[in-house]
Amino acid sequence: MNQIKLIVAPVVFLMSALIFLNGCSNTNAVSTVSYIRVIEKTMDDRKYWIVVDNPYDTSAHEVKLKTTENIWNLVKESEIYLANFEYSKETRSGSLITIKHPHEADVEI
Repeated sequence: MNQIKLIVAPVVFLMSALIFLNGCSNTNAVSTVSYIRVIEKTMDDRKYWIVVDNPYDTSAHEVKLKTTENIWNLVKESEIYLANFEYSKETRSGSLITIKHPHEADVEI
């Protein structure tokens, strides 16, 4: 019985610490799926960025998303896409996770 307590106590402590640290993380981070319109494409120091907004939301703000070179080469300015991305509310910048043409999202596999 004492051996079980010696194993359970550190595990419970570790889980509590992880839950606490997760709660203290940056709450300004947002993960979302949205329609986006590519406003601008920029590149600096081999880092690729697209500036986007939601064309269907009049109160939407521009967000700067880091992307890969391949995606950066394929997306077109002024085009509308369906995207999954993470960004910070404070800095209005983040990372693109996935991007599709809206008609591709309607296809069921």
